[in-house]
Amino acid sequence: MERVILSNKYIDELRTLPEIRLSTKEAVCDRHLGWYSTVDVIKQSNLHADVCRVQLTQNMGYIVPGMVSEIEDSLSRLLPFSEEIPNGSHETPSWSMLLIVANKSISRALVGPDLCRDASWLEASLGYATNVFAISQALRDRAHILRPFLWWRLEARSLVRRYRQRAKELLEPLIEERQRSKGQQKDVLQWMVDSAEGQDRTTTRISQKMLMVCLAGISSNTMAVLNALLDLCAMPQYFEPLREEIKQELGTGGEWELSALHRMQKLDSFLKEKMAKDAAYYAEPDKFHPFRFYDLRRDAERTLNATASPSGKDQSQDSKCDTLSTAKNANRYQFSSTSATSLPFGYGKSACPGRFFATVHIKLMFAFLISNYDISFPKGVTERPENVFVDERSWPSRSIALCFKARRNGKN
Repeated sequence: MERVILSNKYIDELRTLPEIRLSTKEAVCDRHLGWYSTVDVIKQSNLHADVCRVQLTQNMGYIVPGMVSEIEDSLSRLLPFSEEIPNGSHETPSWSMLLIVANKSISRALVGPDLCRDASWLEASLGYATNVFAISQALRDRAHILRPFLWWRLEARSLVRRYRQRAKELLEPLIEERQRSKGQQKDVLQWMVDSAEGQDRTTTRISQKMLMVCLAGISSNTMAVLNALLDLCAMPQYFEPLREEIKQELGTGGEWELSALHRMQKLDSFLKEKMAKDAAYYAEPDKFHPFRFYDLRRDAERTLNATASPSGKDQSQDSKCDTLSTAKNANRYQFSSTSATSLPFGYGKSACPGRFFATVHIKLMFAFLISNYDISFPKGVTERPENVFVDERSWPSRSIALCFKARRNGKN
């Protein structure tokens, strides 16, 4: 499938173009063959995007504790502590394990505490996401004229249909209950029900859009966490600096809260470092500097403090503008930030509406894992496995196993 790659000097011109001329939805449907994979549901309305952009982002502080509960529950089942396990260490296929954790914890924010532990829902949400990508991957390089015939024979086609139907059956009683409760719950399902108008109010439409939110988060968030774990296992000297920051920001109570995650700037930098960097803006972009963005943020914050007005004194208008500009410059180095020099989450009107949720969820999974487990490559593996490149996409190895050993009270 052809791709046009432009210099980012055109980014400000492109981001102002109207949807009718440059459409993110059309691009996603083109890339993932929306008619065949069912991704074209995103073209029906903006309900799912608007809910993620507004209500989900505004309620992040409320949903973090629930996601922590599901991460902890999942890991206790997948990596149980036992004296009978040699060295107390689990060697487990990391991709599949992280998918399970991501699916369950994301589902807590989407459908609430009951359905997020329902095995049938978890199979449908993960199965849908997996098979949608399987359809687009199977057909993308095929001739247009052959796609309808090949699609009809794909097992993934039948599975997608089955999982959509199952999701609808599971969500239907919940949707009816939420329509009566009118805002009593705080999760994506409730916000969709409250915000839906016209055809979006139907069970079919809401269930399809819920699956789309699952699809958008499960694989990409899992990929980000696995990438970070592989980098960390290859550079184990950074485990302790990250753990020290996590321990410090969680405080004596050890409570996982949104404000604590926001203060984990070294962890934020480590995750952001994996994103593509332009040599025109960053020194040694091809070299892994785990705290590059931490240092840039601290430098910008020091400049901000130096330019801030002393207490009790008014600033001139020019000084206020300089201060705001410096503050904005500091924020641009955050994992979730978008700019002309940082495009993984898009930019302008096409920026990912769920990027704040995604970054919080990724940070939460990554921080919880490294603070509660000693993690390493299996015996005999000393280097990070190379990523797999498919078209313009890069994936971490999905076959690599990692060793996880529970840390008691945050210690070896």
